[in-house]
Amino acid sequence: APQGLVISTVGSDVRLDWRPVEDVTYEVWRATTPDGPFATLVGTTADTFMVDIDAFATDEQRFYVVKAVGN
Repeated sequence: APQGLVISTVGSDVRLDWRPVEDVTYEVWRATTPDGPFATLVGTTADTFMVDIDAFATDEQRFYVVKAVGN
C-alpha cells in the first residue's frame, strides 16, 4: 500500500498526496466512518495525488484509503 498519505483541503475540495509505488496505478476509496466500508470509488490514477471535488459540500466526515493496483 502507498505510504505517507497527506490530506489537505482547499475550499470544499480534498487533495490526497502519497509516496509512489513502482509500476502500479492507484485507487482512492472513500467512506463516512473510519472503519469503512470504503465503498465509494473516488477514482483511479497513475499519479501520486488525487483531488476529491466538493468532498466537503456536506457536513459528513470523509475517510480515505489509497490502494496500489499492479499493472
